[in-house]
Amino acid sequence: MVELLYPTGDADRRRYGGKAAALARLSDLGDNVPPWFAIPPDAFDGSGDTEPKAAAAIIEAALKLGPGPFAVRSSAVDEDGPRRSFAGQFVSFLGVDLGDLPARVADVRRSGRSSHVTAYRRWRSDGEEAAGPAAPPAVMVQTMVSPDAAGVAFGIDPVSGNGDHVLVSAVAGLADRLVAGEVDGDACRVDQRGIVTRDDSRSGHGVITDGQAARIAALVRRLGDRAGGPQDVEWAIADGRLYLLQTRPVTTHVG
Repeated sequence: MVELLYPTGDADRRRYGGKAAALARLSDLGDNVPPWFAIPPDAFDGSGDTEPKAAAAIIEAALKLGPGPFAVRSSAVDEDGPRRSFAGQFVSFLGVDLGDLPARVADVRRSGRSSHVTAYRRWRSDGEEAAGPAAPPAVMVQTMVSPDAAGVAFGIDPVSGNGDHVLVSAVAGLADRLVAGEVDGDACRVDQRGIVTRDDSRSGHGVITDGQAARIAALVRRLGDRAGGPQDVEWAIADGRLYLLQTRPVTTHVG
């Protein structure tokens, strides 16, 4: 039997990985996280018998989430931690159909052994870890929302370290290209009173309203208070609802 992992407040980072463990705790606290499950690192042992069993378990679990499409993302033990974010290092897939899930899960697992992930881990370890590749990451399968707008927000300026404002960047639709650094989004700053200052509006009309920006900033500050430090948050808005997609410590600020 292949064990799959589901949101629970006492999620073990060693089994769930950083991303899934964080979202499990937030789901338990009532935050609006799209439904998901995770495949632990040891779900596949390389044998032909286990591989079909794992594939069947993934399909069965995904059907309980809904018809799809799904997002497939990594959740390594040291991912989204205070020292290493691994942002953009592992492959991820959006809009995955049900039948393609096992193959995409396998692709994400393989990406954990890529040369650039190994190099990143060594670069961020200050020589504390062996040069060889780590074990495959846990993999998250999550229901995708169809957002009207999505983006990222920082509880502290990642360059200057200024924590007076939450920085919010938004694009229409999915934010995958924004997260990857391929496009720029509409940018604004939200101060402690919830007052919004527009830094840039590439869309010409603003992808999100001031009220939505203030809601995002309030979420980012609440997550930072819970975590004990400023957070880097991925969010989406669909049908007027604000969804939390990912949260991790800001790792690039000065100081």
